[in-house]
Amino acid sequence: MALKVFDYIEQYNEMLEKLLFISKDLVYLSQKQDIAGIELQSQNRDRLVNIMSKLQFKLEQFLLASGETLSPETIQTLAAWDKDVRLVIADIQELDQQCVFHLTNSKEQIGQEISLVHKNKNSIQGYNLNKIN
Repeated sequence: MALKVFDYIEQYNEMLEKLLFISKDLVYLSQKQDIAGIELQSQNRDRLVNIMSKLQFKLEQFLLASGETLSPETIQTLAAWDKDVRLVIADIQELDQQCVFHLTNSKEQIGQEISLVHKNKNSIQGYNLNKIN
Protein backbone atom coordinates (compact mmCIF):
# COMPACT_ATOMS: atom_id res chain seq x y z
CA MET A 1 0.00 0.00 0.00
CA ALA A 2 2.78 2.43 0.90
CA LEU A 3 4.28 1.95 -2.57
CA LYS A 4 1.02 2.99 -4.21
CA VAL A 5 0.80 6.08 -1.95
CA PHE A 6 4.36 7.02 -2.84
CA ASP A 7 3.56 6.64 -6.55
CA TYR A 8 0.65 9.07 -6.18
CA ILE A 9 2.87 11.50 -4.29
CA GLU A 10 5.59 11.26 -6.92
CA GLN A 11 3.13 11.93 -9.75
CA TYR A 12 1.63 14.85 -7.85
CA ASN A 13 5.07 16.34 -7.15
CA GLU A 14 6.00 16.15 -10.83
CA MET A 15 2.84 18.01 -11.74
CA LEU A 16 3.43 20.53 -8.97
CA GLU A 17 6.88 21.27 -10.43
CA LYS A 18 5.27 21.83 -13.84
CA LEU A 19 2.71 24.11 -12.24
CA LEU A 20 5.48 26.15 -10.63
CA PHE A 21 7.28 26.39 -13.98
CA ILE A 22 4.10 27.57 -15.73
CA SER A 23 3.54 30.16 -13.00
CA LYS A 24 7.07 31.50 -13.46
CA ASP A 25 6.47 31.60 -17.21
CA LEU A 26 3.24 33.55 -16.65
CA VAL A 27 5.17 36.20 -14.71
CA TYR A 28 7.71 36.45 -17.53
CA LEU A 29 4.96 36.68 -20.17
CA SER A 30 3.11 39.32 -18.15
CA GLN A 31 6.30 41.39 -17.96
CA LYS A 32 6.61 41.14 -21.75
CA GLN A 33 2.88 41.88 -22.19
CA ASP A 34 2.49 38.73 -24.30
CA ILE A 35 -1.27 38.33 -23.99
CA ALA A 36 -1.49 35.35 -26.35
CA GLY A 37 1.23 33.55 -24.39
CA ILE A 38 -0.49 34.34 -21.11
CA GLU A 39 -3.77 32.97 -22.42
CA LEU A 40 -2.12 29.76 -23.64
CA GLN A 41 -0.18 29.16 -20.43
CA SER A 42 -3.26 29.97 -18.33
CA GLN A 43 -5.20 27.30 -20.19
CA ASN A 44 -2.34 24.82 -19.72
CA ARG A 45 -2.24 25.67 -16.04
CA ASP A 46 -6.00 25.18 -15.66
CA ARG A 47 -5.75 21.75 -17.29
CA LEU A 48 -2.85 20.79 -15.03
CA VAL A 49 -4.72 21.92 -11.91
CA ASN A 50 -7.72 19.81 -12.95
CA ILE A 51 -5.47 16.76 -13.45
CA MET A 52 -3.84 17.35 -10.07
CA SER A 53 -7.24 17.65 -8.42
CA LYS A 54 -8.29 14.31 -9.90
CA LEU A 55 -5.05 12.69 -8.79
CA GLN A 56 -5.48 14.01 -5.27
CA PHE A 57 -9.05 12.68 -5.23
CA LYS A 58 -7.79 9.25 -6.39
CA LEU A 59 -5.21 9.25 -3.60
CA GLU A 60 -7.84 10.15 -1.01
CA GLN A 61 -10.19 7.45 -2.33
CA PHE A 62 -7.38 4.90 -2.30
CA LEU A 63 -6.55 5.71 1.31
CA LEU A 64 -10.20 5.52 2.36
CA ALA A 65 -10.92 2.34 0.39
CA SER A 66 -7.87 0.44 1.55
CA GLY A 67 -9.26 0.10 5.06
CA GLU A 68 -5.74 -0.46 6.31
CA THR A 69 -4.21 1.43 9.15
CA LEU A 70 -1.46 3.66 7.88
CA SER A 71 1.99 2.99 9.20
CA PRO A 72 3.71 5.74 11.19
CA GLU A 73 6.21 6.09 8.33
CA THR A 74 3.43 6.63 5.79
CA ILE A 75 1.73 9.16 8.05
CA GLN A 76 5.02 10.99 8.54
CA THR A 77 5.63 10.97 4.78
CA LEU A 78 2.14 12.33 4.08
CA ALA A 79 2.59 15.07 6.69
CA ALA A 80 5.96 16.10 5.23
CA TRP A 81 4.52 16.00 1.72
CA ASP A 82 1.61 18.20 2.81
CA LYS A 83 4.04 20.73 4.26
CA ASP A 84 6.11 20.75 1.06
CA VAL A 85 3.01 21.17 -1.10
CA ARG A 86 1.86 24.11 1.02
CA LEU A 87 5.25 25.81 0.60
CA VAL A 88 5.17 25.42 -3.18
CA ILE A 89 1.59 26.67 -3.29
CA ALA A 90 2.66 29.75 -1.31
CA ASP A 91 5.40 30.35 -3.91
CA ILE A 92 2.86 29.97 -6.71
CA GLN A 93 0.51 32.43 -5.02
CA GLU A 94 3.35 34.95 -4.78
CA LEU A 95 4.08 34.48 -8.48
CA ASP A 96 0.39 34.99 -9.20
CA GLN A 97 0.51 38.30 -7.33
CA GLN A 98 3.49 39.37 -9.43
CA CYS A 99 1.63 38.43 -12.59
CA VAL A 100 -1.45 40.40 -11.51
CA PHE A 101 0.79 43.38 -10.69
CA HIS A 102 2.35 43.35 -14.17
CA LEU A 103 -1.01 42.89 -15.88
CA THR A 104 -2.53 45.74 -13.86
CA ASN A 105 0.36 48.00 -14.87
CA SER A 106 -0.11 47.00 -18.50
CA LYS A 107 -3.83 47.72 -18.27
CA GLU A 108 -3.17 51.17 -16.82
CA GLN A 109 -0.54 51.92 -19.45
CA ILE A 110 -2.87 50.88 -22.27
CA GLY A 111 -5.66 52.98 -20.75
CA GLN A 112 -3.36 56.01 -20.71
CA GLU A 113 -2.36 55.40 -24.32
CA ILE A 114 -6.01 55.14 -25.39
CA SER A 115 -6.80 58.34 -23.52
CA LEU A 116 -3.89 60.14 -25.20
CA VAL A 117 -4.95 58.97 -28.67
CA HIS A 118 -8.53 60.07 -27.99
CA LYS A 119 -7.31 63.46 -26.70
CA ASN A 120 -5.08 63.95 -29.74
CA LYS A 121 -7.90 62.96 -32.07
CA ASN A 122 -10.22 65.49 -30.44
CA SER A 123 -7.59 68.24 -30.58
CA ILE A 124 -7.18 67.96 -34.37
CA GLN A 125 -10.85 67.40 -35.06
CA GLY A 126 -12.28 70.08 -37.28
CA TYR A 127 -9.12 70.59 -39.28
CA ASN A 128 -9.38 69.48 -42.89
CA LEU A 129 -6.09 67.65 -43.26
CA ASN A 130 -6.88 66.59 -46.82
CA LYS A 131 -6.39 70.17 -48.12
CA ILE A 132 -2.81 71.12 -47.44
CA ASN A 133 -1.45 73.91 -49.67
